[in-house]
Amino acid sequence: MPKLRKVAEAIRFAKQYALHPLQLGSPFRSKPELVEIITEAIQPKTEHIIEFGPGDGILTRKLLNLGYKVTAVEINKLFYAKLASWNEPNLKTVSGNISELNSLINSGQITIADCLINGVPIGAIKNRDSFFTQVARITKGKYIHYSIQDLTKKLSKYFSKAISKKIGTRRLYTAEMKDYTRIEEKVNATYKNC
Repeated sequence: MPKLRKVAEAIRFAKQYALHPLQLGSPFRSKPELVEIITEAIQPKTEHIIEFGPGDGILTRKLLNLGYKVTAVEINKLFYAKLASWNEPNLKTVSGNISELNSLINSGQITIADCLINGVPIGAIKNRDSFFTQVARITKGKYIHYSIQDLTKKLSKYFSKAISKKIGTRRLYTAEMKDYTRIEEKVNATYKNC
């Protein structure tokens, strides 16, 4: 991408942050190094990823290029329109507020995924206990959250193996679903007996 275009994208992103600070985790776009670290944290055999707060889609584009099916949930109208215009067969774009995650699930806009990646600032999530309960409900594998806030205690309440790694001014949290294999075994046994 030509340097002038990169500068224009960075200014557009910073302007959206100034207008809607609780919709974006940072006034800066995700750096390629962060995107690489996030994609390396994704478990093998992952097919479907839900991405909360994709912004202008730097991580989304990388996920699509790696062959994942992505459901991108974006509240910012400008970024939602940009993502929706991509016309990618493996991209489902949802305009929504993740604080209303239960209604997004119940309406079928969001379904169970192998991995959930969250870049939304924790302060923008209204009922955090309800949010993490719903996240645990739709994530059958790994939960990845990049944030400037400490989420260790909150994540360990809902997920096992919560790990934190400092990357610049942010922290990357990875956590795995508690007892998902046991839940999956019960579901499979129920269907075998039908």
